Amino acid sequence: MILNHLPDRWFIRSALVAVVIPFMPHAAASDLLAHSSEKPLSVSAALATALTTHPLIASRQGDYQATKGELSAARWARFPAFVASARSAADGEDQTSAVVSQPLWSAGRLSGQIDVAIARSGMALADIEDARQIVLTDTASAFIDLYRAQQKAVIATSNVKEHQRLYQIIQRRVAAATSPDVDAMLAEARLSFSKSQQLQFESASAIARTQLEQLVGAEVTAIRAPKTPAMTDQTLAQIEYAALAYSPQLQQLKSQSAGLEANLKVAKSALYPQLSLNYERKFGELLFAQEREQIYLTVDFQPGAGLSARSSIAAAGARKRAAQSTIDATRRDVRRQVQIAWRERQAALLQLAPSKRLVTATAEVVESYLRQYTVGRKSWLDVLNAQREAVQAEYTLVEYETLLLMASYQLQILSGDVSALVGDPISG
Repeated sequence: MILNHLPDRWFIRSALVAVVIPFMPHAAASDLLAHSSEKPLSVSAALATALTTHPLIASRQGDYQATKGELSAARWARFPAFVASARSAADGEDQTSAVVSQPLWSAGRLSGQIDVAIARSGMALADIEDARQIVLTDTASAFIDLYRAQQKAVIATSNVKEHQRLYQIIQRRVAAATSPDVDAMLAEARLSFSKSQQLQFESASAIARTQLEQLVGAEVTAIRAPKTPAMTDQTLAQIEYAALAYSPQLQQLKSQSAGLEANLKVAKSALYPQLSLNYERKFGELLFAQEREQIYLTVDFQPGAGLSARSSIAAAGARKRAAQSTIDATRRDVRRQVQIAWRERQAALLQLAPSKRLVTATAEVVESYLRQYTVGRKSWLDVLNAQREAVQAEYTLVEYETLLLMASYQLQILSGDVSALVGDPISG
């Protein structure tokens, strides 16, 4: 029973989001931004701020409000229409008339036009959720990119210090004529390379910070290390189902398909006459045999030129079939995204423990090789290579940690679990 009502819950939630969020950005965002300026910005605070301040979401909300107005206008078409006209004749017999026309039967044209407006409103609502998903994905990615760059910059700084220490050691040995000049040259080259890496990661950190600041709309001075979302009780099948039920792209395409079905209904109505009940009252001078008031039925039949109505029906049907194929393709794409993120998360989980052990082992190897070098059992190149492997092991560990973070956030974003991502943005 719960599974069958997931799309309905999605629609209700999206509608609430579209109505409530326009009234909360200024207060909520100001609190979050004030908090971020006082303390390191957490990922939940960054996501919450981006959701309440990003102009893309505000733009989609404006479009949704416009479609609500169009839907209201379409529904008014079922009510009587009023027409007033005035005629001035050369003989001075002026006449004014007023006509009230009530549609009785339109062969599905009016209901089809209302359904089209409902479908457009549904598409606009799905567009809001799509914008939220885009902003969440971009913000999480920028935050994790910044965290990755900062972690690597810390490692690079430590690597520079270690290479400076090694360079000083070999300089003393060269000065004492116990090591060749080439060892000092090699140490200097490795030191220069480590400084280059340090600058590279500092630049990457600055770029990621700029991207994050543009997404949250505020200066980011420091960030808090993100925590990996807990997803131990969820299976791949459950996440796939949740992602398919939530997917804004699928909801948009389903609304589009409903709109095409309504357009087909409108196109078919052209094959039938439209029936209206009219009341007319004339004011002023009456012409010969004219009645002051009259009630009459109007039959309006406009099939179009030639067989254009049949062609319109065929075109509408073809578009509907194409839309269904697009829905099937999008469903596959959603599954693909979920499965890729799931595999990446599983791979990162498996690699974390070995990577941590590798970091510990390579650090011990560096110290061991340095001791063996002093007694002539290892070459200076062995020592420098061991240091390079130790640093590379630390970089690899950071890559797996951030891969686990991004894959976990991606799965929650795809499945629509926004509350778990944002949580309490102030406490972070």
